[in-house]
Amino acid sequence: MVNKYMKLRNKLKLLAISTTIAVTTFGLSGVKAVEIEEEKKAVEIQEEKKAFEIGEEKIDQSQVVAVAIPGRFFNLVVIEQIPEKEACWNEIGSQPTIIDPLWTTFDFTGICRRATDSNGYSVRLDGQDTSQDYSLDVVEKDEEIQLIAVSRRDRSRTVIGKTFGKAEGKFLKIYLNPGWKFTKKTVDEQVLGHFFLSGDSSEIAAAGDNPSAPPPPVVYPDSNSHFETVTEENPE
Repeated sequence: MVNKYMKLRNKLKLLAISTTIAVTTFGLSGVKAVEIEEEKKAVEIQEEKKAFEIGEEKIDQSQVVAVAIPGRFFNLVVIEQIPEKEACWNEIGSQPTIIDPLWTTFDFTGICRRATDSNGYSVRLDGQDTSQDYSLDVVEKDEEIQLIAVSRRDRSRTVIGKTFGKAEGKFLKIYLNPGWKFTKKTVDEQVLGHFFLSGDSSEIAAAGDNPSAPPPPVVYPDSNSHFETVTEENPE
């Protein structure tokens, strides 16, 4: 009777050991399977990111303008004129050049393209998308308004453009400094509505702190002037 009991107890011990080994093995296999699946997903995400190629498309610089909008703080608005459509703005005078905001007087859908915040414009430097590295700001300094790129890493500031003067309560044209131009963002060669303020470091360094004077203003013909003080503190 004792022997039978001992044999039964030994069998139970062996069964328990086998079960423990099986559970442990299964558990380790399960963890390994999860790790492999997570690694696979990470690779897939990286491949998806690589699949979307971000680039830029050249645009006619005469058909786009950066505007300093007055308000409690200055705001940057980028306006693009769609060719052969009603004029989106007039330019009046020089140093500073006042922008007559014709786009505020009619439904500009399909006529003017407007970007009012970081969803619509960003910085691109030396052929790289640096939208996550720099923010754009419009500030008043030395009797003019300046458009600056602010580094999110070290808060350094780079002047992108200037108004060459001030005019109380008026929309003012921002002239881009040498080495900077407008381009359009592309994804897999598809042109988007997003504007890049695209800079070339070598051209920027060559220009130094003394950019050229602004060119003569362009006045679009056959347009009804709406020249008055307008504010857009909360543009759409």
